[in-house]
Amino acid sequence: MKLKLRIPFLFLVSLVVLFAFQAFAADPKTVAPTASKPVAQPVGTMQPVEIKRVECVVAGATEFPVSIQMHNTGNAAIPKGWIVAWTVPNTVKTGKYTLLADLPVNGYVMASNQIPGGHPGGAILTCTVAAPAMLSVKPVKRQTAAALNPAALAQFGCVVQGSPTEFPDDVLITNKLTTTVAKGKTIHWSIPNTTRQGDYVLTEDLLGGKSVFVSGAVPGGMSAGVKCDAKLK
Repeated sequence: MKLKLRIPFLFLVSLVVLFAFQAFAADPKTVAPTASKPVAQPVGTMQPVEIKRVECVVAGATEFPVSIQMHNTGNAAIPKGWIVAWTVPNTVKTGKYTLLADLPVNGYVMASNQIPGGHPGGAILTCTVAAPAMLSVKPVKRQTAAALNPAALAQFGCVVQGSPTEFPDDVLITNKLTTTVAKGKTIHWSIPNTTRQGDYVLTEDLLGGKSVFVSGAVPGGMSAGVKCDAKLK
């Protein structure tokens, strides 16, 4: 009788063990992970990006130098003929300088006589450098009498600026065109709604985009930034 009962019991135990083994084998959490083979990644050859950058500072032996020291802080030489555009922050003083020779990396060049009236030495200027624009040939149009008249061509910017800084007595006149106003020409300036006016005779050619200071032109001074009118006389 005991033998008959033991055989079914053993059979049941065997079934339980079999089912448990199958469940264990089917559970993905209990399966050891298989390491994937590393995939070789192609190694590309990255070309370094050329950065042409210039830093500018007012330099010279005087208190208010007129020259600019330019420093190539990029990672590529700047070719001869490229143009450095500079601006004195918070002023209307601006200009362009064409490199007369290649400027190597970490090289310096002194651009002389750039800032009309000068500026405190050591001041940092805003500078950008770019290749000269490509010139496009256009058909020549017949010039009219007005076009041949220098007075019709010349257009000036005029502002009260200089020293003292709050109420300066200087006038800054800027040639807004690309044409040059010849030495010896007379520029008449006037401040609207006032009797303050005067004439200034150019002591040297005034190139397009360049400025000239008329020192001590406004007796008693006026607020810095006051606009004035200027034209050829």
